Amino acid sequence: MKKQIFLYLFLFAVLVIVFLFMNSKRKFEDTEQEIQKLESQVNDLENENDSLSKLEPKKPKFTMTSNDKSRAFFQSQNINPDSLAMQIESALISKNRPSKDNELVPYSGMRGVMRINSIQVLNNRWVMAEFTDSVYWGEAIIAYRVKDDGELAFETLDGVIYPN
Repeated sequence: MKKQIFLYLFLFAVLVIVFLFMNSKRKFEDTEQEIQKLESQVNDLENENDSLSKLEPKKPKFTMTSNDKSRAFFQSQNINPDSLAMQIESALISKNRPSKDNELVPYSGMRGVMRINSIQVLNNRWVMAEFTDSVYWGEAIIAYRVKDDGELAFETLDGVIYPN
C-alpha cells in the first residue's frame, strides 16, 4: 500500500510539474507576442515621427513676415516690410531710459524701471511688446502708424502685467 501511495504521489507531482511547465510556456509565448506587437508599434510611431519632423515647420500666423496682406499693404506704399519691422523694434527699444519707465509701457515699475525687452510686429497696425522691471513682467499691444514723412507714431492700446 505504501508503494501505491508513493506511486500516486509521484504521478500527481509529475502532472503538476507538466501543468506548471505548460502554463509558464504559454505565458512566456504570450509575453513574447505582446513585446513584438509593442515593438512594431514603437517602430511605426518612430517612422511617423521621422516623417513629421521632415515636414517644414509652420510659421507663426501673427507676424508681419507671415502676413501676406500686411506685407502687400506696405509694399504698395513702397515700404520694405522687413526693414520697417527692424525700424519699429529699434524705435521701441530706444524709448527705454536708464532712470525712467518706457513711456509706452502702461504700468509703472514696482521694483525698478519698466523697459521693453522684446517685440513682435503683428501686422500693419499693431505690435506686441514684452516688458519687465526685472521682477514683474507683462505684455502690451501697441498701435503704430507710419506718417507721410516716414516717422513712426506709437500709441499703447492695452497691457497686462502678470503676478509675480
